[in-house]
Amino acid sequence: MRKLIYVASPYSSPYANVAHDRYIATMEYCASLVKQQQFVFSPVVHWHPCALYCDLPTDFHYWKEYNFYMLLLSDQLNVLTLDGWKESIGVTGEIAFAQSQNIPICYVT
Repeated sequence: MRKLIYVASPYSSPYANVAHDRYIATMEYCASLVKQQQFVFSPVVHWHPCALYCDLPTDFHYWKEYNFYMLLLSDQLNVLTLDGWKESIGVTGEIAFAQSQNIPICYVT
């Protein structure tokens, strides 16, 4: 049986181009996993387009409960270590939650 991999990555930025570049990098990483027959969920990849076009918030506090629920359904947390990941409230929150639930964590460069 395959695992479900939750991909955490930094997203928010005061600069729209930085958030967009982070989205693209995360999307490319998720696509590479899917090409390897992996099951993947990324809140950034899943919700970025919808947030832009449907006027949804993009901050971690709005998505926290949803993301933690999805993380509970996952077998592993992969942290995409893009610039800003250590400062990201969302990524650090997801790491702390995964640790509290004994969900294995893999850091990806």
